[in-house]
Amino acid sequence: MIGRFAITPGGIRVSCLAGLLCVVTTSAFAQSEGPILQQQGARVVGISRLTDGENCHPGTVQGRVVKRTFAQNGMKLENVIIETADGSRELLNIDDEQIGKALPSSQGVILQGLQSLLKEGNRVVVRAFYCGASGRVAMLDSVRPQGGSRR
Repeated sequence: MIGRFAITPGGIRVSCLAGLLCVVTTSAFAQSEGPILQQQGARVVGISRLTDGENCHPGTVQGRVVKRTFAQNGMKLENVIIETADGSRELLNIDDEQIGKALPSSQGVILQGLQSLLKEGNRVVVRAFYCGASGRVAMLDSVRPQGGSRR
């Protein structure tokens, strides 16, 4: 893949160029354990690892963003509501603490990417972790456009 790389918590970096050359390096420096961006050029087309999901159960939701709530500062998303094809709705919370684990230079891009991907009316596929008693608290783990279409 061109231009895609990941930094793991162990400090291993893998970079590949057109599938021909892969370079693996390690680093003794602390690496980000936060979200991972998927980009096409400057546009964010997906974000993953938005929560750690510890002691939670995973699930997938597809549908249309019908509402989103911002923090008091008006910039950080607190939660989003997704309406599925059958008309049911899911409230998904956004883990601000996990976003704070991203490299400082990436945090703004992550916030803007979330705002763009989770714009009201957009059709998305999200992965969530259901936590707490009976899985009542849903935490957003990843988001991408549904079928590449936007409304």
